[in-house]
Order: sequence, then structure tokens, then C-alpha cells
Amino acid sequence: MGRPRQTTLEGRSVPAYPLEIQAWSDDGDGYWSSGYHEAEAFVTAIEEQYEGCGRWSPDHEERVARVRHKWWRFIPTPYGGGDGRYINAVPHSRGAFPVTVIYE
Repeated sequence: MGRPRQTTLEGRSVPAYPLEIQAWSDDGDGYWSSGYHEAEAFVTAIEEQYEGCGRWSPDHEERVARVRHKWWRFIPTPYGGGDGRYINAVPHSRGAFPVTVIYE
């Protein structure tokens, strides 16, 4: 039995990913999770995991409106060790995966 699948906004099938919030800081904070997730659930998970609150956050609705679905690819550093960076990718291209993201 294979990995569960989900349909992207373009109507194509991709592997489904669990909602696991990752944080980063690069000229401002941001959060992401592999896979396409509903904006409401994504923002609620951020607020619960990182800010200790839920839907009652004063800017909750504004944040939901800023959630985006993109495609990324991981580019490892030439030095190894698991370090690298994520870059924008062409949808469904080799190594690309869907992400849900918000830039703060």
C-alpha cells in the first residue's frame, strides 16, 4: 500500500504530508509545512505551537489570508551534514514538493 495522496490546486495528485509546522527566520519570521494544507488549520497550528494561543489571536483572519501554496526543492550544501536551503521549484519537477507557507 502506497503513501496517501492529495490533489493540488492544479488538480494533480501528489503525496500527502502531515501538518508539521517548521519555523525559520530570514529577513523576518516565517512558517511552512510540506504539503498543501487548509489555511485555517495551518495558522491555528502555528498559533498553538509557537505562540501559545489559538483562533483568538487578534490577527488570525489576516494571517489566514496571507497563507500561500508553493513548490520548493531542497538544495544541500556541498559540505554535507544535512545543511542546505529551500528554493522555489517548478511544480512536479524532479525533487520538487508542495508546501504551505506564510511570511511574517
